[in-house]
Amino acid sequence: MEPAKKRRTSPVWEHFDLISPNKVKCLLCSRELGYNNNTSSMLRHYRAIHEIKEGHGGGPAQGRPRPTRKQDLDEALVNLIVKDTQPFSVVEDVGFRAFVALLDPNYVIPTRQAIKAMVDAKYVLERNKAIAEMQKVAAVSLTSDMWTSINMDAYLAVTCHFVDDNTRLNSVLLGVQQFPQTHTAENLARVKASLMEEWGITDKARKLVGYFRSSTLAKEKLVSVQRQLGRPTLKLLQEVETRWNSTYHMLQRLVDLREPVGAALASLNTEITTLTSAEFTTISGCLSLLSGLD
Repeated sequence: MEPAKKRRTSPVWEHFDLISPNKVKCLLCSRELGYNNNTSSMLRHYRAIHEIKEGHGGGPAQGRPRPTRKQDLDEALVNLIVKDTQPFSVVEDVGFRAFVALLDPNYVIPTRQAIKAMVDAKYVLERNKAIAEMQKVAAVSLTSDMWTSINMDAYLAVTCHFVDDNTRLNSVLLGVQQFPQTHTAENLARVKASLMEEWGITDKARKLVGYFRSSTLAKEKLVSVQRQLGRPTLKLLQEVETRWNSTYHMLQRLVDLREPVGAALASLNTEITTLTSAEFTTISGCLSLLSGLD
């Protein structure tokens, strides 16, 4: 009997039962499929739905599951859409589906909704990796580009650049968004500050100064330490985003109060930490270069 032969020769019959001459039933999920004397539809169903947790050779994987061929192909499809800026609807295009079917008749192309979810998951994964990498560096540099579309809509893109532990220059696109506001320095600074906050790269010096300016206890402690050291009582200065020289004055005052700030923080119950010696050295170098422009 023909079906009996296929049971013996095709492993997929381990997961299906022939319930009529032209219909089979999946033993894993009870779904019924059409049967036309070949196992193609059964293989497609099994690989798309049930093969995810299988390891090498069709048996249970040891430790972390080995990616299946479908997972590998899904990942390649996601990369194609991302790298080539293809629309999600490409998976519904007749020519694309015919091309994939010729390459691998057993591959079940994800639906438009499924591929969108895969791209979203890929974005979250890569974004978290980028955030973790940027948290390791002492400083970053931001660049921005602005353009107007054919429909006269303005867009702003902000990119972050940094040098990693292997002294390699890395760039991460923080965001591209419509920019309907007037193109003033204040509006640009507001968008950049929002993106920096979202990606966890808010300026360390600004955080430190902000803490001493917003906390009454921290203010009093800084004044007390300066008096104990016999020094005039000075306040830390916060920068104004639209005036570059205010950043210069903020950093200069921070350097001047390096010792009192460190001593005050050591006695305060806060997660805010003072800058490292390397960071103070970098700040001092920047101040030397910018002093002539103030």
